[in-house]
Amino acid sequence: MKQLIATFDIETSGLKPDFGRMLCAVIKPWQGKCKVMREDDYGKVHAENTPFAKDVIEELNKYPVLIAHNGRYFDRKFLNTLSIMGGADVVVNPFGKLVDPVLIARQHSLFSSNRLDALADRLDTKYRKTRFDGRMWQRAGLGNDKKALDEIVDHCVKDVKVLEEVTWRLRHFVKSINEWGSA
Repeated sequence: MKQLIATFDIETSGLKPDFGRMLCAVIKPWQGKCKVMREDDYGKVHAENTPFAKDVIEELNKYPVLIAHNGRYFDRKFLNTLSIMGGADVVVNPFGKLVDPVLIARQHSLFSSNRLDALADRLDTKYRKTRFDGRMWQRAGLGNDKKALDEIVDHCVKDVKVLEEVTWRLRHFVKSINEWGSA
């Protein structure tokens, strides 16, 4: 049976793709195993990582339903901008559904914070986000610290697991999630 839903997250060296790069992406089919994609898998680190972004987008587009925390306003836009800047002809899930738990939480609840780590704490999830120094991103973003990138990838994997669990806990606010949409 074809998997319809995947959670995903990206980690970047900055908040705008015209001044930063994607460092890694983790895509997890619902209740499946994480697929890790890393910038350094594409050889020497370049300012432009269009081939990497294109491969991430093509992997995401295998799923008609994607789940990403703040995915509507960051992850999807970051990937799409990288693709457009590099002249690639793919965009993230153009005809599929993007479920964004931060928007669900904002619309249906009154948590003091809708950040993923705060929701995980308040919902007492099994998985928790990792916390570490922003200098890790600086070292990985300069493209010369494999250990820093390894830690960022580990952080991203944990984020996706937390995201899946938080989404499951917020499912009561969404009547259905399937390839035709959500209600």
